[in-house]
Amino acid sequence: MPSDLPAATAHPMIATYRLQLRNGIDFAAAKTFLPYLADLGVSHLYLSPIFTATAGSTHGYDVANPQEIDPALGGEDGFRALSEAAQALGLDIVLDLVPNHTALSLDNPWMRDAMRHGPDSAYADYFAIDWSQKLILPFLPEPLDDMLAKGELRLTEDHGGAVEWEGGWLPLAPGTAALGDIAAVLTHQHWQLRDWTRERGALSHRRFFNVTGLIGMRVEDPTVFAAMTELPARLVREGLAHGLRIDHIDGLADPATYLERLRQTVGDAVPIWVEKILTDDEAMPPAWQTDGTTGYEAGRQICRLLTEPEGFARLDTLWRERTGGCDDYETMCREARAQVIPEDLAAELHQLIDLAQAALVVDRLDPPDAETLREAMLALLIFFPRYRTYITTPPATPEDRAIIEETVEAAAETLPQREALDLLAGLLLDGTDK
Repeated sequence: MPSDLPAATAHPMIATYRLQLRNGIDFAAAKTFLPYLADLGVSHLYLSPIFTATAGSTHGYDVANPQEIDPALGGEDGFRALSEAAQALGLDIVLDLVPNHTALSLDNPWMRDAMRHGPDSAYADYFAIDWSQKLILPFLPEPLDDMLAKGELRLTEDHGGAVEWEGGWLPLAPGTAALGDIAAVLTHQHWQLRDWTRERGALSHRRFFNVTGLIGMRVEDPTVFAAMTELPARLVREGLAHGLRIDHIDGLADPATYLERLRQTVGDAVPIWVEKILTDDEAMPPAWQTDGTTGYEAGRQICRLLTEPEGFARLDTLWRERTGGCDDYETMCREARAQVIPEDLAAELHQLIDLAQAALVVDRLDPPDAETLREAMLALLIFFPRYRTYITTPPATPEDRAIIEETVEAAAETLPQREALDLLAGLLLDGTDK
């Protein structure tokens, strides 16, 4: 372990206070709150993401440059002053890290380079992009053909060569600006422009739920991990940050390996908490090197404890009267999934089906017809009881195997035949249908 890591957290954890930066609250403004927070007995000031976000961001989770502290908040000097002032009053700093995604935005320097150079970009593999096709960008306010017909797109030498329209622009691949008229130029780019209304149908990148403007990062790659962790690790080494909260840990391809690398990077003395959704009796995966969750499950229990039964019954009655809902909670959750997945998450559903078809062909199995496979995949998603499993390479763990097998049995009750379900389960559990 590196010798320059901090020996221990400066103060024991007693209570955290989360401070949402932005919207008029920068590091300088945050400093003015410190005496009040110290008087409350708070031990740790938990900050929303401090790294450079898209221009005008109101929350900071749309990180555009994870290697810079946002100048809009006061930059590194401002953060240093806040941390030193907090520590002088007995408060330590907890940073919010966002390893799952960055902004699909021109504010993102890695993304700009990938847009211009495509698979040849030094950052092409930083992002969860399928480079076998063009990067689909649903940025236009109207259909592309309509905007071309009206002359609303134009070429410019600005930005090192770009196509622009009112309210937006994109970088052009080197040497393509002189290939012909604008329609011809667009065909030679590494990206494909679409209007925003078509974002649900097909995408070539992994996004954050249905937020197309956030693109998944391949943080499982050691190079990407190092690039995204370099700055917060330095802040920890310099004693300016004393704990880490990891946003959306379940979005990562391999959370366990990420946490192992993070622990090796910051040392054992620095607490690491994860935003983890635990359902029912689900426990934290034992291999995760973390100090715990951010407390959704505890908050749920506290909420139930403090909810007056008579008041809950009145609210439930009112809701059912207004919505016509008459089923139990689990049934209504499944009905909601059956609506949301093929609508808001249609692109992701298509990607899963394509992956399944390709895997079945590789295993020399005859894939079912497209509609049968779609029905089976949708049924699996609807009946899956947890946020996710943690199968990185087959075979599955006994716990994950049991969850998938139970899901298949429940889903099979809703389909006319189960062969497609069994094929999908075989791919998940063992890499085959056996």
